[in-house]
Amino acid sequence: MKQFVTIDTDVLIDFQRGDEVAAFELAQLARTATLTISTIVQLELLAGSANKDILQSSQRLMRRFQVLPLTPEIGEKALVLVTTYSLSNGLRLADAIIAATAIEHGLPLISKNQKDFRFLNKAGLQLLPYPTA
Repeated sequence: MKQFVTIDTDVLIDFQRGDEVAAFELAQLARTATLTISTIVQLELLAGSANKDILQSSQRLMRRFQVLPLTPEIGEKALVLVTTYSLSNGLRLADAIIAATAIEHGLPLISKNQKDFRFLNKAGLQLLPYPTA
């Protein structure tokens, strides 16, 4: 049975920009796992689109992933994460929702920005390593 992995926005942005590391990581993960994204990742990609071509490219890219919708449980978990970690570790809202989604579904998360999530292992987040180069 295939495992599931959730992908952070930064990996997808790098992939869209032609980054070979991101492309390799996504290809490797796709061999053994079903790749998922949070609804917040969809929103970040669309909101960050600088023009219509990038918007359409983002929409095509997102079709390759299973989308995990926001639920009241994810909202509650994100609220706890923000309350606990925003002041001490600088946890941002979108990252809290992405982490809460992964934790709620019991899925590992892959992110290029390891520092944004590393401290959430205490909250039950399984953060997969990401190559530095």
